[in-house]
Amino acid sequence: MMTELASDFASPGSTVYELGCRRGSMLPSLHERVSKTVKFVIVDGSEHALGHCRRLLEPATTQRDIEARCTDLDRPIAIRDASVVAMIGGLHAVRPLKRAALMAEIHRGLRNGGCLLLVEATLGLSSLLNNLFAGHRTARLRGASSVDGATDPLWGVAQASIPNAYGEERDFLVRAGFRSVELFFAWYGVSGFIAVK
Repeated sequence: MMTELASDFASPGSTVYELGCRRGSMLPSLHERVSKTVKFVIVDGSEHALGHCRRLLEPATTQRDIEARCTDLDRPIAIRDASVVAMIGGLHAVRPLKRAALMAEIHRGLRNGGCLLLVEATLGLSSLLNNLFAGHRTARLRGASSVDGATDPLWGVAQASIPNAYGEERDFLVRAGFRSVELFFAWYGVSGFIAVK
């Protein structure tokens, strides 16, 4: 789904960013679907995770400009001329008080008509079902961890912060200035949003 949506928005001569790549990268599958003039930038706070993504992208390095940045997502990230920014579980690694600044930077760095693809753990209205979903998600993915061995906040193994409710996550994106925000994926309390500038 992420690759399909990203390929819809990735425009020639632009940049596609993946912020937080600890679960692996969507960029290798996107490589064959978009113009070779699209630059790829991967950003993660772990050099080990970036090394994993570099290995996945190795076949593309002769055909495309690829940049890897070892930067904590809590720190300012320069996003420029982006047609797509993807975050899979990365927002929960960002301190809550720094999330608005990160969203503002993403929005500012996107081209008009560009999109943010955000996949995060979210809470529904029922605590009974939230706990049931978290239990199933954790059981199914037991032992799943990030590339560098730290637990992964998206999949409920450990969480840096409490997830937002679905509506709060959507409202957060609207307040950041995105004109269109829709849910494209939901599974056991994990939601995928597409937000268009």
